[in-house]
Amino acid sequence: MLIEIKNIFILTFIFGGALILYGSYSGLYLITIVVSASIMLIYFFISLYLNTKNRQISIEQLGDSNYYLGFLFTLASILFSILSMVLNTYNIDDILYNFGLSLITTLIGLFFRIYLTNFIPTNDSNVEIINKSVYDKVRMMDEMLLENIQKNKEVADMIDTR
Repeated sequence: MLIEIKNIFILTFIFGGALILYGSYSGLYLITIVVSASIMLIYFFISLYLNTKNRQISIEQLGDSNYYLGFLFTLASILFSILSMVLNTYNIDDILYNFGLSLITTLIGLFFRIYLTNFIPTNDSNVEIINKSVYDKVRMMDEMLLENIQKNKEVADMIDTR
């Protein structure tokens, strides 16, 4: 049975959004921030594992999904702050918490996106690596060839002197 990354993404967003909503009104700010960050870490490792096991999406898409998840958590936090202001049930601690959580989840998502997409070898870097390897091997063969020519001369000179 194939577990699709998009389904994991949706479940993670629903669970994370519910946690953010709960954290917005429970006052358990630190716990909610730690668990939200943990949810993003778990999503990163599960999606990376599933994609490595059975390629479902490109690495760029995988990186983007992590960034988008963090950004969606950001939007959810901001939405809950705005709703509490509209309903006149807000206090400054809740708003600061939501904006802090927003920044943290965006940073985590952006970090994973950069990690996955910016450190992928490009065709140009692969060609450069191959060219350097070929150059090193040719240079090594050239040195060996010169060394063998020198040894052959020495053997020829020994034969001539006998």
